[in-house]
Amino acid sequence: MPNMGLFFIRGEYVTKYNTSSNKSVVNSVYETKMNDAAGNHTLLSWAHFEHDRRLLTIYFAVENITRDHDGLSYTGYKFIITYSSFYTIIVDCDSDPDERDNYIYICLRYPPQVNTLLFF
Repeated sequence: MPNMGLFFIRGEYVTKYNTSSNKSVVNSVYETKMNDAAGNHTLLSWAHFEHDRRLLTIYFAVENITRDHDGLSYTGYKFIITYSSFYTIIVDCDSDPDERDNYIYICLRYPPQVNTLLFF
């Protein structure tokens, strides 16, 4: 079973649905999702491919166990991975017939650039 919150446990990560990032700030217009952790995105994590620049950027949020002084419930991170750092890509489709999940494993030659984001 995938770990629901830690990204580095055996490479397994399951995202959650996007929620409010700060319980002390009320969102006056819910449809805008301006106070949600990932903005207008449905999930708390997503990937952005820039084929012309040969970059993969992965954005994800990890729920804070204790809130910081700013009241934020999530800490956002960004991985920047160049295509040249890909060593092997393995795609596993339908490994478990009871679940409709597909897994993508990306083995890297060297570690990605990691940034902490302030807008989560």
